Amino acid sequence: MNGPQQQNPLLTNEITYDHQIDIPNPKLQTDGTLTYSLFGGSSNGDISFSAITNNAHFPELEKLSKKLNKVFKKKGAKYLLKKQKELSDTSIRMSIASVNEGIFLTYTKPDT
Repeated sequence: MNGPQQQNPLLTNEITYDHQIDIPNPKLQTDGTLTYSLFGGSSNGDISFSAITNNAHFPELEKLSKKLNKVFKKKGAKYLLKKQKELSDTSIRMSIASVNEGIFLTYTKPDT
């Protein structure tokens, strides 16, 4: 398998990323559920595509983003909270990393 390998415990600077985007931590809703979105979309209020360009909205990609967000909301927060509990470290985050021309979801720990 190409890409970063999961390590326990997580170490900072173990893998050199070409580029990394931290995903904001899950938000606890008033009903006790967690909101955890991977992608923003023009119809869900996460971001304003018009701020980027007037031609950035593609309905078919928004549908795909919604499907990916649905899976990510169901599993992403659960896995992140489990890893934080397992390592007794609430600073652990989930990130999107570009490594060797591939894109991966990975756990990251801030380098302080």
